[in-house]
Amino acid sequence: MSNFGKMSRRRALTLGAAATALPLVHIRTGRAAGKMSIGFWDHWVPGGDDVMKKQVDAWAAKNQVEVTSDFITSNNNKLQLTGVAEAQAKAGHDALAFFNWDVFNVADSLEPMDDVMARLIANPQDRFEAVRGPIEKLGGKIEHGYFAFGEHDAVLITDMPDAVSAAAIALAFAAGGTLRNCTTTPLLTTAEALDAMRKAANCGYKPITAAAGAAGR
Repeated sequence: MSNFGKMSRRRALTLGAAATALPLVHIRTGRAAGKMSIGFWDHWVPGGDDVMKKQVDAWAAKNQVEVTSDFITSNNNKLQLTGVAEAQAKAGHDALAFFNWDVFNVADSLEPMDDVMARLIANPQDRFEAVRGPIEKLGGKIEHGYFAFGEHDAVLITDMPDAVSAAAIALAFAAGGTLRNCTTTPLLTTAEALDAMRKAANCGYKPITAAAGAAGR
């Protein structure tokens, strides 16, 4: 029987720096380079966990890592309570998903990864290609991807078949734990915008001030 060494958070993230999110499955190989455990939000979107499973399968196989993962529900704040409990115990998962607003509550227990980001800078990779598969599985396609100055570091323009699919991929991104902030903005074509303007002109809405002025005459 092979001896498995305990994989540190730093080692795991160094090996998987190119991965946007790791799903929650259990993988065992006879030549594994080590072990790691992951706690992830139990995704409520149908098929969402299956997409992530493919990502972790590929990552674990490539890096020969034995991954033990847990789906943790957000019902009754279980995901948040798990993070707080593990922070206090100084033990638990090697990686754990957090809600964007909750990371600061356990920041003292998180490990700085500036050096890992430096490696990504030294070895640039196309992160937009990493999300092409999940987007296409939901029936969408990537139109354009941009890195940007200002409030957002990256802008990804996709064509999704419906609002539910758009919400699903946005939730998957947010649940991955690697994004500080994820915002979804529906875009209208020029023709759609003009159609909206025409409908606005004929919908019969009157501002309160205009209605009050008409009543006082």
